[in-house]
Amino acid sequence: MCGRYVVTKAVTDLLPDLLGGLDGLPDDYNVAPTALVPVVRARHGERVLAEVKWGFLPSYAKDEKQRPQPINARLETVATSGMFKRAFARSRCVVPALGYYEWVVTPTGKQPHFIHAPGAGLAMAGVLSAWSDPARDRDDPERWSISMAIITRAAHVAPGEVHDRMPACLSPRAGTGGCRRTRRLPTSWTCSRTSRSRSLGRSSTTRSAGTRTASGTTAPA
Repeated sequence: MCGRYVVTKAVTDLLPDLLGGLDGLPDDYNVAPTALVPVVRARHGERVLAEVKWGFLPSYAKDEKQRPQPINARLETVATSGMFKRAFARSRCVVPALGYYEWVVTPTGKQPHFIHAPGAGLAMAGVLSAWSDPARDRDDPERWSISMAIITRAAHVAPGEVHDRMPACLSPRAGTGGCRRTRRLPTSWTCSRTSRSRSLGRSSTTRSAGTRTASGTTAPA
């Protein structure tokens, strides 16, 4: 997955089970790494919309400039990776989006593709990290920095035409396809490591020339 995605106010209506009753989303058509982004997380047993930094700073980091600060975590290894396994077990989140961008190299330069699910929003799986600044007092509310990484998986259907990775997108249809309910995510939207999400089964890649659907046909933009 490339490091750009889109979030708009309209996503609230497209993901009512996830975002209903929460504060509205911003309009940002170029969400980039290091930006503060909205995520849905569990806080004191409640589902809340929080603003966190995109770029995972592990809790054991010596300072906030430590690298790497990955924007993605691979689904295949997120539960066993030394950097992510604690967050995957205890601090998951959902990253709402309208779609995301990928670029393909062509003879005339890089061609952007906007990958989305027509008529739907994306509920991208993520992991959170809480880093404590040792230079601040323990009772300083600014002491904590919350960051996240988006979980990615092998691409399929239309997204696979432009990149070999895609976000692991969650579906409210818990109980099928390896998905299960859990209290570790802020809603019933969750999926086991081995499940295959169908959230992007109808995805398309939008280009200036039109829209490429999963079947490969092209319609005017």
